[in-house]
Amino acid sequence: MGMNLATLASKLPPSMQRAAVSLFGQHSALFRMRLRAKGLHKLPIPAPTLLQDEDTRVYIAPLNVAGQARLWASALNTHCVDTSAAHMMAPAATTIRLTSDRPVPLGAFHLSREWQRNEFSVAQSATHVLNESLRPMFGGLYGYQAEREIRALRAQGVSVAVLAHGSDFRSPALSRSRTPWSPFHNTEHQPEIARLQQIADSNMRRLRDLDVSVFVSTPDQLADIPEAVWVPLVVDATPWVDASQPLRIEGRPRVTHVPSKGWLKGTGLIAPAMESLASRGVVDYHPLSGLSHDQMPAALGSADIVLEQFGVGSYGVTAVEAMASGRVVVAHILPDVRDHIRSLTGLDLPIVEATPVTLEETIASLAADPERRLRIGAASQEFASAVHGGQLSARSFSEHWLNAGPVNRP
Repeated sequence: MGMNLATLASKLPPSMQRAAVSLFGQHSALFRMRLRAKGLHKLPIPAPTLLQDEDTRVYIAPLNVAGQARLWASALNTHCVDTSAAHMMAPAATTIRLTSDRPVPLGAFHLSREWQRNEFSVAQSATHVLNESLRPMFGGLYGYQAEREIRALRAQGVSVAVLAHGSDFRSPALSRSRTPWSPFHNTEHQPEIARLQQIADSNMRRLRDLDVSVFVSTPDQLADIPEAVWVPLVVDATPWVDASQPLRIEGRPRVTHVPSKGWLKGTGLIAPAMESLASRGVVDYHPLSGLSHDQMPAALGSADIVLEQFGVGSYGVTAVEAMASGRVVVAHILPDVRDHIRSLTGLDLPIVEATPVTLEETIASLAADPERRLRIGAASQEFASAVHGGQLSARSFSEHWLNAGPVNRP
């Protein structure tokens, strides 16, 4: 669906949302008719994904949320011996698209049997396939049913695992029970919350039926899928380090926040505290919006403190990017998330804890202590390198799925 239709559909009851998606969504006959009417079926067919001939061959598809499939593939190529990894990005699979990511054209993905069969052949030649969020990888080749794709690959001897992303598997009901600051307490978004609950419940049933290895991209998701393995998000630190400015030790610290999906991040809940601090001259507060991803390193790198999310109790790519920049990150992190990170890595997550109730006091304390900010900024950069630089992610895949030998490349 187009953005307007998608926004409208999110306000409908779940049963009507499902009907709208069935009629107008990207897996519908009407959608394919629209693509043909635009002549997209006549465009050149792109070459299939290239997977090098190594002992272990890993194919990752189809979402590439925030570039993570590409970065996980790169981590496997860098840190695992005798391993080749590649990713495929389906069209319109993510709202965060990096300039280095090129999705498969709409016409090829949805209309070209030639592309679909060629791409399936690539996946079939892999030793391992990582499906993201049970989304279809080969257009309509198997009726847009990821389960059929997975079973077809397994029938050819391919080992298939599933990577569970965020809201595709996160139960709003469980989130509400874990923290009073869960965005799923928000009564203004009940139709969307009900839809997210239906999606999570459905995906969990599908996952259980498949009986495959499961990975999660953030540690809070282990509450939803206890048998899963956390594979850390990966960030290429170079642009973030290069664009970072020294943290201020004099004057008011600069605080920023990236309010994407603001109600999920708790943006509205933190606004009063930040407006109060700014009006009293304690900090300069400059929330970011409308920037491309290429503009973000300079934007985050000019801040001293970055506010991430204050809802689900975990942290995402923005927090990792800010840590790589040496910024002080403030967010609401659940204790079990911190405990899991410590038990796995031996490191304490350097994100400063705050809730909407404690945020004003927390920021005021940080503003009054520039030496503490410097210590946290340095620890954040070290943590981002050690945990989110790619090697730990490659090790998680290798030890719990690939059995690809030691992760011994520098």
